[in-house]
Amino acid sequence: MSTDVHEKTLRVCIDGQEYEFDDPKPLGRQLLDKAGKRPVEEFVIYLFLDNGLIEGIGQDETVDLRKPGIEKFITFETDRIFRFQLDGRSFEWGANLITGLTLKKLAGIDPASHEVWLENRGHGDDRLIADKETVDLSEEGLERFFTLDGHSKEIEVFVNGRKKVVTTPKVSFSEIVALAFDPIPTGPMIIFTITYRHGPHANPEGNLLEGQTVKVKNGMVFNVTYTDKS
Repeated sequence: MSTDVHEKTLRVCIDGQEYEFDDPKPLGRQLLDKAGKRPVEEFVIYLFLDNGLIEGIGQDETVDLRKPGIEKFITFETDRIFRFQLDGRSFEWGANLITGLTLKKLAGIDPASHEVWLENRGHGDDRLIADKETVDLSEEGLERFFTLDGHSKEIEVFVNGRKKVVTTPKVSFSEIVALAFDPIPTGPMIIFTITYRHGPHANPEGNLLEGQTVKVKNGMVFNVTYTDKS
């Protein structure tokens, strides 16, 4: 937020355009009207804070433009709702953009000690989302996010009753087999079966098939068996 030499006119950015306000505490509807969003009842406005948090501003809610960091707003029409998943829970969001810090707030975790990740829909790596980084929810498909303890990179799991440590948020079928058996049984007719339980919200229990990966958390339990069809 900036002011003129008399410290009366306050300048803010709404949807990339700069506007001036004489009133230091306008209503949400006044911000929308200034930006030409009419009728204002058909729009919502969000405030981007310096720390990366996005806050919705109500139509009749005042905003103190004199506070540090109150300078950037973005608006959306209210007829669009964007859906995403966070730690296995479904959320609806009124804007197409969301930041890492906002996701942490929605997840109810400590922002300083945890990370939020965007699940890759294909076979690539998942993406770490920084606090101030924005994710576009309007892209095709449902975005799925998950959180991890950022201080500890070691995750303790139990494989066939034995404690094992993994260092990535996902493990593959072959990695679990390697943790279960040393040496790994070999042969053209060897078939492995993996089940798991006590997993994260996104996958609390199920079967892990060859070629697949699965998210892990502390205390997750894997049971690995094999049969020889020869």
